[in-house]
Amino acid sequence: MTLFGNNKKFKDLYTTDERIAESNRILAKYPNYIPVIIDCSEKLGQLKKQKFLVPSEVSASHLLHSVRKQFETKKSDAIFMFCDDILLCPTTMMGNIYNEYKIKNKLTGDGQSDMFLYIDMNLESVFGM
Repeated sequence: MTLFGNNKKFKDLYTTDERIAESNRILAKYPNYIPVIIDCSEKLGQLKKQKFLVPSEVSASHLLHSVRKQFETKKSDAIFMFCDDILLCPTTMMGNIYNEYKIKNKLTGDGQSDMFLYIDMNLESVFGM
């Protein structure tokens, strides 16, 4: 099953209960890792997979570097990462982003947090080429 063959988001493919069960399984097995779901803009293209396990002590730029290798982009193209429509600072540790997201999700959510960190990636030409 290709997840991005029809450009559906992870939340559209799985029910809340399925996502909660999956994140609980992952967090129990890998307590020092963060379950991350990456959704890409149409301009960026498709990833082979949406779900990633990221160590909490790596920076957002490290994750971006790892994911960027899967795309065919020009050097003049920049990929930006967003969480809850907020631009992520590349030097922020993934553990800090995850903890902030969990708190924000509890404050604004419906009590059905699935414990995944959702990151949106978008491609922009930043050097005018």
